[in-house]
Amino acid sequence: DMGAYDYAFLNDKVIQQQVANSISLANINPDDYEAVYLVGGKGTMFDFPDNPHVQNIAKTLYQNDKVVSAVCHGPAALVNVELDNSEMLLANKNVSGFTNEEELFLIPDARQIFPFLLEDKLKAQGAQFNAGTTYLEKVTQDGKLITGQNPWSVWKLAEKVVAEIGYT
Repeated sequence: DMGAYDYAFLNDKVIQQQVANSISLANINPDDYEAVYLVGGKGTMFDFPDNPHVQNIAKTLYQNDKVVSAVCHGPAALVNVELDNSEMLLANKNVSGFTNEEELFLIPDARQIFPFLLEDKLKAQGAQFNAGTTYLEKVTQDGKLITGQNPWSVWKLAEKVVAEIGYT
């Protein structure tokens, strides 16, 4: 169901012009940015993990001590990011993301639909997975890496990103 905000977004000519002229990920220079905020959605489980442009953005910002953040299914962008020292970005990092319990409650056959369950994949790449209470806010910060568990974590995660880049 679409609500008033959806219609306002779709009918705003300025916003739609900006959307139509978005910068391609291939044309993003990560050095121009202080942070990346990777949002979730089920599609990220397919689109993010093997996208070399997403990997380059996350790797470059992380290696330059800039903020890399992701929420809900957004951490799928980090699962195959290999740093220049051949370590995985996620190795030994404290992270949160959509949990197996949350996924399987909503989609009982998620193991058959998705290429992986996010919690399992984060752990497999050496992350220390921090799960909070199911469907409640949970944000984990490990240096400049800031991750949130689910949609209820979006606001707190955004505030932490803003604070980490030096704003209030």
